[in-house]
Amino acid sequence: MRILALDLATQTGWACGAPNETPEHGTVSFKVARGESGGMLFYWFGDWLSALLDTHNPILVVYERPHLRGRAATEVLVGLQTRVQELCGCRKVDYTFAAPMTVKKSFCGSGRASKADMLAHARELFGRVETEDEADALALWCWAVDKYGKGMG
Repeated sequence: MRILALDLATQTGWACGAPNETPEHGTVSFKVARGESGGMLFYWFGDWLSALLDTHNPILVVYERPHLRGRAATEVLVGLQTRVQELCGCRKVDYTFAAPMTVKKSFCGSGRASKADMLAHARELFGRVETEDEADALALWCWAVDKYGKGMG
């Protein structure tokens, strides 16, 4: 009974595990090279997420609600969010989202915690955490475990 947390972006952070275990975590890049179709990002993300769902079999996927910053970022975040919803829907996996400030407050005690604060706290709790994206995914996983993980085992 696992929860998968996703910090959606071209550099996506992820964390997955059951509430009573240390989650697996990492980052994956979907950056499109010059001359490649921008749609490839969504194709690669879909393949990666499908494999992750098949491998880890989560009962819940949670992602950070996109903070829409501008045209290009908005297109990417909305597209990735849509792929999560599509792939979870096809597999009958529940999904939800959380507001960034809610996750920060739950994880660091302040909704205005900086990226550096989030990374430092993630390293305190989980040891080796390489990127802010990975730290954000771990924070989101902790929030989801707190909110939905009771009784999951």
